[in-house]
Amino acid sequence: MGGAFALGAVGTAAIWGFGRALGEHIPRWQKAAWAPTEAAVVVACLLTLSAWAVAPRKRRAAHRAALGATVALAAWLMLGEWRVWRWLDQGARDPAALRIVYWNATNGHTVDVTDKVAPLGAGLVIIANGRYGEDYASVVRQPVSYVDYYPFDVVSEWPVRRWGATLLGLGGERAEDPGRAMYLELDAGQGRAPLVVWVVDMPSDLSLDRRSMFAQAAHHLAEWSGEEWAYDEIGRRVRREVSAPGFPTPDIVLGDFNTPRRSGALSPLLRSGGTMRDAFGATGVGPQGTFPREWPLWAIDGAFVSGSHKPTAATTQDFGAGSHRGIMVDVRLGAGD
Repeated sequence: MGGAFALGAVGTAAIWGFGRALGEHIPRWQKAAWAPTEAAVVVACLLTLSAWAVAPRKRRAAHRAALGATVALAAWLMLGEWRVWRWLDQGARDPAALRIVYWNATNGHTVDVTDKVAPLGAGLVIIANGRYGEDYASVVRQPVSYVDYYPFDVVSEWPVRRWGATLLGLGGERAEDPGRAMYLELDAGQGRAPLVVWVVDMPSDLSLDRRSMFAQAAHHLAEWSGEEWAYDEIGRRVRREVSAPGFPTPDIVLGDFNTPRRSGALSPLLRSGGTMRDAFGATGVGPQGTFPREWPLWAIDGAFVSGSHKPTAATTQDFGAGSHRGIMVDVRLGAGD
């Protein structure tokens, strides 16, 4: 029995490793690629302890292999994903950075969002799938622009010059959740170029192949030709045809990807902005999952920043409602590589 437990611990590590290395390339193994490292560590640890408890003096080689696999998994979690050394270098908020808060409220909420979000001092707040008819203007202390276009509510301290949105058409013609995307062009002031932010809400259907899904989404956004909203010279909101096909090149891509943010499947979409960095990978520390809210094992909500700008902080936020945690990202504009 001890040998079986030890073999189980090694097998857990092997399945986790195979999923990470090849799972995304094999549709049937796609879910294995999403296996949370935290869960793999817990399972391997319990199996290793059981092996030693049941047969402490037998099959020592198997026991050592189980222990080695468990230690390797734990080391990867602490160093490769949680990046625990960054806890030693947690400084104060960067005063020059734009703070962005994004939250998928998952079709309504029962909390006062203003009380939860306003104290964070964000300059740009984006809420997806919020409560119908809710006025979110007060989530930003000095709101200048408010864009309400289902399923996104956008409140910004900077003027929004123009925006557009589209269904992504993923999952077939009868898909209940075809995916949605929006772009926002903000006036960044101080003589800087406009800041373009893409917001996405990808389908939650787990049967969809993620690589194909993101490739289709990227193609759709590159070819999109429709109407956008903008402000004319006297400040009136007008609706007009876009002057050229495709969403404008993004500086920031954020939202609910319904795919782990470390996944290579996101690459086709992120290539739209050139070289983009995962804000959590660049600055995050500790557990960074966003779903489900109570036990956030999967990091499916995220933000990616182009090389022209520099992410300086990224954390998750539990707003006490919905099935997702929110994310908060600080970005220093024009400070990239």
